[in-house]
Amino acid sequence: GIDEKTLKRDNVCAASLPTTMGIVAGLLVQNTLKYLLRFGEVTYYLGYNAMKNFFPTLDMKPNPTCSNAACLQRQADYQAWLQKHLAEQADAPAAPTEAPVAAAVDDN
Repeated sequence: GIDEKTLKRDNVCAASLPTTMGIVAGLLVQNTLKYLLRFGEVTYYLGYNAMKNFFPTLDMKPNPTCSNAACLQRQADYQAWLQKHLAEQADAPAAPTEAPVAAAVDDN
């Protein structure tokens, strides 16, 4: 963990930063679970403006004119992976459709 003594500032409550970090971590875990379970609306950017009590929502997209060589390389790697993945899906036989699974809980 983080030593709270390093967070101490004049006229600032040291407890507010660890609390905020814990809340943001919980939101990230919730978003990850929504993604993994394919449930709900997943946000690809988590931001919070505490002064306005606002959670912005936006899609992050790659920057093709990025000045960082590693960033450009990762973009190229992803595009190569995506092309290979799409080609494999096109070549694969169609999976048989399964009947829907009945609900595990009966309605009362």
